[in-house]
Amino acid sequence: MIHGLGALCRIAGMARNKRETIANLIERARSFRFCGPSDDPDEKTSVTSGYRYLVIQFKRIAGPFLPPDAVSRLNSINVEIDDLYSAYDAKAELDALLPEIESALEYLDESGMRTGANLWIIAGWPGSRF
Repeated sequence: MIHGLGALCRIAGMARNKRETIANLIERARSFRFCGPSDDPDEKTSVTSGYRYLVIQFKRIAGPFLPPDAVSRLNSINVEIDDLYSAYDAKAELDALLPEIESALEYLDESGMRTGANLWIIAGWPGSRF
């Protein structure tokens, strides 16, 4: 029984870590510092590669907890290295998605799943009586 309790605590800890990680990503997105089109080429590379990394992290970490339409919008965001305008476009799209990501974050339960997801899995299991 202790072993099962330990596993449950680890799962709860992972969910808490996911929530914290996503919250940290949101903060990083809001405070990300961009440069201008006339800035140094190395600065542009740094900015575009940094924002590209941030977008990929959102796709991989937050994406699984979002509704399908938000996932589709998130997956359509792309940042090309050295293309500052693609980073500006990506920022506009991601900023529009942040409230939905925050909303999904509120409903992330202790197992790391969206609230209600476990019920759907049980009810949808072949041969279940629910």
